[in-house]
Amino acid sequence: MPTEGERKEAEQADIRMLDIDMGSYLSKHEIVYKAPPREGWEAFPMGNGSYGGMYWTTPEGLLFQANHTDALEDPDPAEEGEGWAVLRSCGRLALKHPFPIHDWAYVNQYEGRLSLHSADVTTRVDGAFGSFSSQFYVHAEHPVAVLQYRADYKGPLQEGGAPVAIEVDRWGSRVFGWWYNSAQGGAGMDIGQAEVTVDGGDLCLLASFRGVQTALRCRVVGAAAHAKVVHRRMAEFEVEPSAHQEFTVLLACTTSRQHPDPFRAAGESLDRVAALIAAESAQIGHREWWAAFWRRSFLSVSPDYVENLYYLHLYLMGTSCRGDYPPYFNGGIWTWNRDVRNWVNPHHWNQQQSFWCLPSANRSDLLMSYMNTYSRLMPEALRVTKECGYKGLRWSEQHDFAGRHMGLNAFSFRSNHTSASQIALFYWWHFRFTGDHQYLRTVGFPFLDAVGDFFLGFIVWNEEKGEYEIPLASTYEDERPQRFTNTITTLS
Repeated sequence: MPTEGERKEAEQADIRMLDIDMGSYLSKHEIVYKAPPREGWEAFPMGNGSYGGMYWTTPEGLLFQANHTDALEDPDPAEEGEGWAVLRSCGRLALKHPFPIHDWAYVNQYEGRLSLHSADVTTRVDGAFGSFSSQFYVHAEHPVAVLQYRADYKGPLQEGGAPVAIEVDRWGSRVFGWWYNSAQGGAGMDIGQAEVTVDGGDLCLLASFRGVQTALRCRVVGAAAHAKVVHRRMAEFEVEPSAHQEFTVLLACTTSRQHPDPFRAAGESLDRVAALIAAESAQIGHREWWAAFWRRSFLSVSPDYVENLYYLHLYLMGTSCRGDYPPYFNGGIWTWNRDVRNWVNPHHWNQQQSFWCLPSANRSDLLMSYMNTYSRLMPEALRVTKECGYKGLRWSEQHDFAGRHMGLNAFSFRSNHTSASQIALFYWWHFRFTGDHQYLRTVGFPFLDAVGDFFLGFIVWNEEKGEYEIPLASTYEDERPQRFTNTITTLS
């Protein structure tokens, strides 16, 4: 059997034989706006595999909500009921002019374009106040968002231009977990703890949650910018006014799960990327990573819309599947409204679906955050399975990445027994498409074996039919009073 390196080289050779310019091919799948995206749900999804967020326009400028796959808050042990393990937002970066450059009344022409191939967004607006353009990406090899900005003023501001504010802040919020049919607590609930400082000319924001801290560190290069603390939750730069402004904003994001001193780690990341910018090579590693990502497979299918969904989905997985935790099904790292995340926790029926395509799309490496997370949580799941009176390994449909199994006694969940086997399937797919015996032996097989033990202890012999069958169970979130033998989800 070929080694992993030999297999990957053969795959790359196959793609090269097709002689496909993936940059040109993917250009037809770019996301293009001809009017400013003014709401967070219209925003451009960005990310480097763990750090990312939504990037959109405001009337006065640009806005980015920084999120991280690993900014996972521990459940509150004092909270009544099941509580939640919440994936918190890390904060926001805003660029603001003192006038409405994106207000429709003052815009002559606008274009915003997300390139899937290079994983960057370019925007340009021409209007009453001048021409304003940006390029934005989250570096594939460093936890740093890069915003390159240019302003050329005209009209009444042509002579001296105007200052530009760069703000970093964080306001937490309620998560509205059960959709919007109820509101937990008052409006001030979960605003959270955050402190801003100015350190060495950088804007710094440290947010503290149960079990994890997140650090944002912001720097402006290429222009004179004055840093100050506005209040305990916001700091800002003021870029000096000029008829022509051209500068780069860097925003590093690190959590305490990656480094015990996230502030220091964020500063080191800023230093590395600032050095690359000074050498005019910041985008080289970023674009090389994404070019290699797209060379792994090729699909041409009609209609174009189906093909568009395929490539967009791979882009989203590439931007969010390289952290310690997999992206949540309910928003991933692309939530925009503070900490609002309906349903909050993984429901495996939904959670699994984003990952189905990865092995056959030659991207099994993006399964690692998913498989490694469930392997870390396996000892607790084995304990809960035994406590519930079963053998082997069973997983509650509703659970969280803190290891808790919610809904064990909920009518719609307690008779569903499919989740663990669905999780196990990914370990097998990973082996089938990679040939990685070592990972199967040390990580995958123990999980598969424990799930097999559950079903060996769960099935019963039907003497009348002369066959084994699945005893009374339910399908997903089944609210019906009836329970059935050989439920299709369990058999499959």
